[in-house]
Amino acid sequence: MTRPLTFLHMAFLLASGCMVSMACAAGSSTSVQVDLSADVAISQKRFTLGQIAVVKTDDNEIRKTVESLEVGQAPRVGYVEQYTKEELDRLIHSRVPLMRAALDWHGAKAVKVRAAGHSLDNAKVVESAREYLAKELGAKFKRVELNSAAPVADIELPTGEVSMTCRPLEMGRLYSRAPIWVDIRVNGEVYRSVVVTFTIKVAQEVYVAKRDLPAGTIALPSDFETRTEDVTDNPEGLVSANGLSEATRLRKAVGRGQMLRREQLSPEGLVFRGDSVKLILAEGGVVIETRAIAQQDGVVGQLVKVKPETSAEAFSGRVLVGGVVQVEGK
Repeated sequence: MTRPLTFLHMAFLLASGCMVSMACAAGSSTSVQVDLSADVAISQKRFTLGQIAVVKTDDNEIRKTVESLEVGQAPRVGYVEQYTKEELDRLIHSRVPLMRAALDWHGAKAVKVRAAGHSLDNAKVVESAREYLAKELGAKFKRVELNSAAPVADIELPTGEVSMTCRPLEMGRLYSRAPIWVDIRVNGEVYRSVVVTFTIKVAQEVYVAKRDLPAGTIALPSDFETRTEDVTDNPEGLVSANGLSEATRLRKAVGRGQMLRREQLSPEGLVFRGDSVKLILAEGGVVIETRAIAQQDGVVGQLVKVKPETSAEAFSGRVLVGGVVQVEGK
């Protein structure tokens, strides 16, 4: 007596049928021919089997699957990677486990893969660095002279949109040689970084003393002439033209023909011993002003001893500004 099929039995038989069909498909002997190229230039970052070989088969699904297999990453420009038939055969069978048929290989025994690219003229890299440096220095100095200090080789790049950017230069201290790093981008990503070195000369209008000026001299702009001088060695320490007030006390001597440096100027508000200063005494709403002789050096905010011209007694006063002292007590 035949027992009626239950739902579970039917489901089991259907599932078994599917598994058999899959096994038959897996064991099919669909012919797949692969014609391997000998040398291929790749323009993308990664490449597939279809880019290095021609796949022929009657089964379009198998052909598309084999062609789309990712083989690897394209080498950098100037380098070559080689893949043999045996390596590619193992790759295909490991990636497509349902395909049991042997591959019919034709063409080269191995394929050499290189990145498609082009040379970037070194003059373009140098000019990019020169334009950046000239702009940066030109904003600070009257004259800038730049000369390439070392050769830059042509650069091999992959295909794509090329752009160049220069890394910011530390301007705190200027040297006679400056390396400028140029980042070369392909399609927005940094591919190479190249250093371009320049020798630098910069000139600025500065004050040059017409005569010897001892320390303590009240220097006037008329004591100097303005010249455009090479200031490469110490551009930050020099007083540029129009940077000198009407009357400035010299802290250090300046020799005739020497350029004026900031370190030779006294700080603003400085009072020297022996200076004639205005002395202010304010008490109870009464303000008295007279002249006095400073007995000490001092800067704004500092207490110094002063002696009125009409008195032999010294007073302690605070420096308000250059040449002005306010009495605070005996």
